[in-house]
Amino acid sequence: MDALEIIKLQERLEARDSTFRSTWQETADYIFPRENSITRDGVYGQRRGQELYDVTAILAADDMTSGLVTYLIPAGQKFFALSTSDAEVAELDIVKSYMAKATEIIHEELYSSNFRMQVTETLHSLHVFGTGNIFSEWRNGLNFMDWDISRYQMLENAQGEIDTMVLKFPLTARQAFKKWGQMAGKSVVEIFADNGDPKKAEDVMWFIHIVRPRENRNPRLEDTLNMPFESGYISVKDKVVISESGYEEFPYHTPRWSKTSGETHGRGIGTKILPQVKVLQGMVRDLVEVANKNANPHREVLSTFEGEYDTTPGGRNDVTDLPSSYVDPNNFGSFPVNKDIVEMQRQLVRQAFFDDAFAPVTGLTGDRRNELEIQQRIQEAFRRVGSPIGRIETELFTPLITRSYMLLVRNGRIQPAPEVMRDQNIKVVYRGLLSLAQQDAEVRASQQWIAVVGEMEAIMPGSIDNIDQDDAIRRIGRALGVNEEDIASMEQVKAKREERRAELERQQALEAAQVAAGAYGQTTKAPEEGSAAEVIGAM
Repeated sequence: MDALEIIKLQERLEARDSTFRSTWQETADYIFPRENSITRDGVYGQRRGQELYDVTAILAADDMTSGLVTYLIPAGQKFFALSTSDAEVAELDIVKSYMAKATEIIHEELYSSNFRMQVTETLHSLHVFGTGNIFSEWRNGLNFMDWDISRYQMLENAQGEIDTMVLKFPLTARQAFKKWGQMAGKSVVEIFADNGDPKKAEDVMWFIHIVRPRENRNPRLEDTLNMPFESGYISVKDKVVISESGYEEFPYHTPRWSKTSGETHGRGIGTKILPQVKVLQGMVRDLVEVANKNANPHREVLSTFEGEYDTTPGGRNDVTDLPSSYVDPNNFGSFPVNKDIVEMQRQLVRQAFFDDAFAPVTGLTGDRRNELEIQQRIQEAFRRVGSPIGRIETELFTPLITRSYMLLVRNGRIQPAPEVMRDQNIKVVYRGLLSLAQQDAEVRASQQWIAVVGEMEAIMPGSIDNIDQDDAIRRIGRALGVNEEDIASMEQVKAKREERRAELERQQALEAAQVAAGAYGQTTKAPEEGSAAEVIGAM
């Protein structure tokens, strides 16, 4: 690994992203102030967002983040289930039992880690800027780290997947020495040497972490230098590689809200509505000015007037001539009109952040708060947010959950998969409230189709044969959020059907025997030799 080559790569990628970075800086200023140190250095403890006249966009973005977290990963609840890519294998009792146990353990480990806190930051950055980035690792348990959008650059493979991450980040000399010790680089080590300067222990140093596919590896070797992804830390000041290792899976999970062809970074709601937010700031500033003019209007006072002009309500000012001043009533602006226009603009911003889904009651006025309308508002909003949610599941949660599963297996928290699952890919089925709402349309369509086919069966026998009943019923159950453990495996289904078939055969045999016995009792002659009646009579 060449330190100079990586430093130059980081510089090229940062230059490539310069237009994005300028947009992010402006977006942060208006919508995400605590992340507004992108193209300029922040000052420790500085006030952020104090120059804004309106905070509608900031609050709407906060509400949407809370809504995404609540609907995608409800606290303490299972928001996904594990399965396999092969439907037949997935239905085996041993596989269902293993996957149910693994799902339970992963949820326990995720919720006992910092996952929910860190993924909240990732989702906030995602829908505001368009790109989020969270790092997963094992540190005596699952551990996660969200990274600010100003810190990283990335590259895609031919399939449009992020497979290279270049992260530039600061550490104090003390932090770097604690992390890497004598390998932290000459500039760090010298500070802590016998003749070093301990006053420089809090000096900030810059480092680069790069993770990318390893070009040359021996898959038969299991050491860190032969893993599928290579990892390296570089000291920018010393221009040396201070650490090399590797990962079995790509550890950075980088979702994009929406993506333009030819661009690596995504585009978020915040970047799209930035012009409207800037207009809103100007409108609120004008509204404040109108209010101030009406509350404390400008006036003309005769030069012969003596003393202070009393501006309190009902104040009396004695003058020598009347009128003493003339104020143009048309020079104050219309406060009601300005107020309505501002509220219209605010509503546009709220709608952009899907307040009708994540705050469905807040925007309703009068008595328009019946349950049907609220449900319709939520469903309409969920349909609009469907595409981004699909990207979140594909680019964020699926690789994060899969890697978490592999980390737990490698560290002994989950037992290795049964032999029947060899060469099977892990499949993640989502059970969060938002994911289930997305599947609601599919459930309704299936129910309507089954009802129509049932009606047609009466006039067109055989119509029902077009329905794969087992598959349809099981899929509807999963889409409704039924716990996987409550859905019988196909082995169990077949066993129940075989038991019913055997019981039916026993009942039929018993009924046949009873009929034969009755017939035998009514006969007046001896049964023929070898007949059923003779057999029954011999019983």
